[in-house]
Amino acid sequence: MTFTLQELASLVDGQLSGRGELGISGADTIRDARPGNITLADKPGLAKQLAASHAAAVVVSSDFKPEGIPFITVADVHAAFAKIAAKFHPRIERKPCGISPQAHVAATATIGNNVDIHPGATIEDNVEIGDGSVIHTGARIMLGSKIGKNTQVFPNAVLYENTVVGDRVIIHITNVEQAPDATHGFSIPDRDINLSIDAGETVTVEYVADIEGSYAFYCTEFCSALHLEMQGWIIVEEQ
Repeated sequence: MTFTLQELASLVDGQLSGRGELGISGADTIRDARPGNITLADKPGLAKQLAASHAAAVVVSSDFKPEGIPFITVADVHAAFAKIAAKFHPRIERKPCGISPQAHVAATATIGNNVDIHPGATIEDNVEIGDGSVIHTGARIMLGSKIGKNTQVFPNAVLYENTVVGDRVIIHITNVEQAPDATHGFSIPDRDINLSIDAGETVTVEYVADIEGSYAFYCTEFCSALHLEMQGWIIVEEQ
């Protein structure tokens, strides 16, 4: 999937500086951008990292005019980049399945309208699930948890007792390695979250997702040959 830089600038109502016909094939952070990718830089202090990046173009704030790379200037870098990232990863419309007979749903759970609960999911007592949410196969929502509207809980995820999923985000991370020196890291740099997680350890981090935009997370320890695959995005969108 490829879009021209001009198309992306129009998408986010940005001001383009550079070759509008340049083809862009993906979106990623400065550190992980590959040739053909667009990245983001929300402050001039990232100029050095940007110069060392493989990115083909960058989304920037009005106080940053990078040299040697095409750029799109916008008022809100994170919101614009979230829109661009979503363009490369469009949501797949799934056929509603309703509440599967193979799901385990407690009688005391409160389930909203148009909720999908897939086979093998477990919904414990006094859980509340908002309208339009999707609970995927193998997920477990434990006692008293509350899930807002239009939320997806992906396969095999576990929400511990009394977890609230909405603007307030709680992430439970377990290092399932058994070797004593198999340390993993977890970082969301744009939220100043940096964790080191020893083998067998579970760490909990909580923050408020109150700013619309795209936030990269990744492992900060060079842990194995699969290290570069340990990354992803948290997309915060206004409901």
